[in-house]
Amino acid sequence: MIIRIIKYCVFLCFFFLFFSCNGGLEKNNTKLEQVDQFIKSYNRFNVSERDKTSADSVGKVLLGLKNTPESRDILRKYILLTGSDRVYIDELFKRSGKKEDLKNEAQAYFLLGQLFGKKFQTDSTFYNYTKAA
Repeated sequence: MIIRIIKYCVFLCFFFLFFSCNGGLEKNNTKLEQVDQFIKSYNRFNVSERDKTSADSVGKVLLGLKNTPESRDILRKYILLTGSDRVYIDELFKRSGKKEDLKNEAQAYFLLGQLFGKKFQTDSTFYNYTKAA
């Protein structure tokens, strides 16, 4: 009788552990899908104040996501679309460096070059463009 109860408890523990782990992945994927939908619907040429605040809140959600290839790609798209500041580019550098993701690291150098180009710092612009190549 006691062995049967122990087996039942062990089974329940594994059952709850299995489903609790999958819930986290689904939650992360849902956030990625929602952010991707926002990026696809964002109009960067006609931006209202409401759109800017929405973009800021989406950016904060992006910073909280796990470091996966999908989240780095969406972060890169977000930076390209919104013309974000250096905080997001530095985050892309950090995440790409941890996972040795050379593609997104090169994209981060490119985005940093674009940022310096907007500020008319041509020497830094060309330096980052050559690092991206």
